Amino acid sequence: MLLARSEDSVSSNAILKVWRRLYEYGHAYGPKLAAVTSTAFGYLAWSARAQRTTCRAPMIMYSAAASLVLAIVPYTIIFIGPTNDRLSARAAGKDELVSTNETSETSDDQLLRQWVVLNGIRGLLPFAGGVLGLLTAIN
Repeated sequence: MLLARSEDSVSSNAILKVWRRLYEYGHAYGPKLAAVTSTAFGYLAWSARAQRTTCRAPMIMYSAAASLVLAIVPYTIIFIGPTNDRLSARAAGKDELVSTNETSETSDDQLLRQWVVLNGIRGLLPFAGGVLGLLTAIN
């Protein structure tokens, strides 16, 4: 989005509309995917426990994987929520500028950059859970 904004001179309004569409899809499907994936890892943890082996490592590893995947929900609420709220308000045209010296374009770009960083960090949580689950399955 930011690349299109800088290289193709796409307006802030258009970028915010694209962001809003991505946000709506993520909001609708992200928690469900996290719940299904965490449930699968939870089942694997329960299954590993049910095998009654002396090694509890698979159960712990699958439980950690489930927790990492599900951690996107509180991370989103706590860390990304305020940025999402500001961007949503901007996309709807309801947000006032933070300071009179700041242009709408600059502020939109700053919010989008902040969102990109926070979203990248959020993406690492289920990725780490998936890697942990895969390593557990391989071992």
